[in-house]
Amino acid sequence: MHRIQNQLRDKLSTNNVIGEEIITVVQEVLTTLGNIKLDSFISNRLPLLNLPPEILDVLRSGQLETSKAKVIARVLDEDHRKELIEIAIANHLSLSQIKEEIKILQQSAKTETSEKTETSSLKYYNLVRCSKLFLINASTTVSTSTLNPSLDAVKRSGQCNIFDRICVIVTMRDLGYTLQAHWLLEIKYIDVMAKAKRNHWFAIQLLSRAALVRLTVLAIVLGTLISWAYFTMIQMPGESFSGELPPLTQKETILRDALKQDVSKLAGDIGQRNYLYYFGLMAAADFLNASLTDAGLMVVRHPYTIDNQTYYNLEVEIPGTSLADEVVIVGGHYDSVFGSPGANDNGTGAASTLELARLFADKKPARTLRFVEFVNEEPPFFQTENMGSLVYAKACKQRNEKVVAMLSLETMGYYSDKIGSQKYPISLGAIYPLQGNFISFVGNIASGSLVKNVIASFRHHTQFPSQGTALPNQIPGVGWSDQWSFWQMGYPAVMVTDTAPFRYPYYHTQEDTPDKVDYDRLARVVTGLERAIADLSGLSWVK
Repeated sequence: MHRIQNQLRDKLSTNNVIGEEIITVVQEVLTTLGNIKLDSFISNRLPLLNLPPEILDVLRSGQLETSKAKVIARVLDEDHRKELIEIAIANHLSLSQIKEEIKILQQSAKTETSEKTETSSLKYYNLVRCSKLFLINASTTVSTSTLNPSLDAVKRSGQCNIFDRICVIVTMRDLGYTLQAHWLLEIKYIDVMAKAKRNHWFAIQLLSRAALVRLTVLAIVLGTLISWAYFTMIQMPGESFSGELPPLTQKETILRDALKQDVSKLAGDIGQRNYLYYFGLMAAADFLNASLTDAGLMVVRHPYTIDNQTYYNLEVEIPGTSLADEVVIVGGHYDSVFGSPGANDNGTGAASTLELARLFADKKPARTLRFVEFVNEEPPFFQTENMGSLVYAKACKQRNEKVVAMLSLETMGYYSDKIGSQKYPISLGAIYPLQGNFISFVGNIASGSLVKNVIASFRHHTQFPSQGTALPNQIPGVGWSDQWSFWQMGYPAVMVTDTAPFRYPYYHTQEDTPDKVDYDRLARVVTGLERAIADLSGLSWVK
């Protein structure tokens, strides 16, 4: 463009001559755009390309006139320049007003540079941070001529934010001080924002209050549920025994030997005993029947038929005295799962039921006491209408018998002091021990009181580790034995177990043999059960 201008003024050498066609096209374009003269375009419009980008943007968008843009471009500080553009556009400032604002900015810059002493900084800081201090100390000393530069300087210093400045600029407006246009604009902005903020804060307060109420209610409900769950399902009376076990008493030694003999007979001599090994099942029933009879007890065989084969629940009863209509049942199943000799599962439960019946044979409890050897607990009859204990429990219900407690003796003979030997369903390992050296008492929620009564008695009388819980029967393992059948009839029942598959590595395998059973600890558990049963039946135990 400059070459064209110079050529038209005959100042261009012949080597740099631009063709007449190009000059004609340029002049035609300028004329079409607004009848712009070439000299005027080069002198006035072309230099605009050197303006800062933010000024070019507002020029191109038509928000600012050229003359105003050129004046604002003289402000060297980019932040100040951008701020001035915003103020000029928003407030529709005239050219003279813009020039006045530039003077104020320059004056503020000088003030900011010259007033960096501690006293001056503190003056500006206090001016902005505390309206009360301003009204008391500054209202009579700060003049209009110094107020606006001071506010500008403090704003740029970063010592305050927009809400800190509210108190000062609004107060100065109310006191009658003359504020510059950009401060008046900010006051308007602050007024709008303050109103919006008040409405927003009111909504937040209502929301927060409602949310707080909901959260409080939720916290109370959750706290109540957690407390209920802990005290109902987890917390048990007394303390579990810990430390070295005392030596076996003479009575416990005799009991140990008897338990070993019983388990060896059931799982060693007889072996598998179930619907597929029916002969072994009948041999086990005959052995238990004869052993109970030898103890002076009268055995009642309760038969029922499945596929033309007859199965028997074996029952002995010790009549109660003062509370004869209330019945306490102790039982364990004597069948084994297919493929396993069933020493621990459940030779130990059947043998323990037998030996406990012998111990109570000549006793006179207040409540009626029954010892039952159940058949067909294992698959395929497990938790079906043909499960032996369910058949028996249904018969009790049909006779309207008042069963106040049932103890299911299930897999009771394996113990380990090794850390990690005990497993659990779900996350109970965070609550209960990781050593499988305890006997457990497990009930459903409805049987929680019975669980607590039994374990309290056991802990009171017996030096042996014990754990108790009352859990929903949907949790794996909770209903995995004959207590489940009594729950179906609405009777309270508790499983006494070493936790079977959650501890016993030979569970439901052919390796479940008599040598895997810890008869010393089993004898201690059965002795403790004797005392707990004595308490349940209303019979004081004798050491």
